[in-house]
Amino acid sequence: MHALVLWLLMVPPVYAAPIEEHDISFTLPMLTTSAGSPAKKVSLADYQDKVVYLDFWASWCTPCLQSMPFLNELRNREQHRGFEVIAINMDKEPADAKKFLQQHPVDYPVVYDLNGNYARQLHIAVLPTALLVAPGGRVVLMHRGFKPADQAFLEAVIDKALAVLD
Repeated sequence: MHALVLWLLMVPPVYAAPIEEHDISFTLPMLTTSAGSPAKKVSLADYQDKVVYLDFWASWCTPCLQSMPFLNELRNREQHRGFEVIAINMDKEPADAKKFLQQHPVDYPVVYDLNGNYARQLHIAVLPTALLVAPGGRVVLMHRGFKPADQAFLEAVIDKALAVLD
């Protein structure tokens, strides 16, 4: 088992892409703000001392739906080590995402990328796409797509990133 994990860490899968230099800072509106309360915003700057998994998703995306229970469980298990997931919704209508989240709630912050401007800036063309951001804002992984077989790889990469904080 240890040999498999080491191999997974050394051999990048075909769906993990090298990272170009981008400004990944953002402040985006929360999608799940309760009615009547002022719109909250989430800023990546608030998470600069954490390992953050930015998950670009949409309500119509089947692999996105498959990834959410895994990400929710992983976030809840590793949050005490400094791990956070921020989901960035790409639906054309925020109401579609809100309806989806009522049926499939998650414990992590969900924000809305109005008109997809932030995703375009980062060249996000496939959903789901995730960026793993190390403390200080360095992107260490871009992962496109999701299937259950990806879980062990993602856990290993996230664990390696969190080891810096331990």
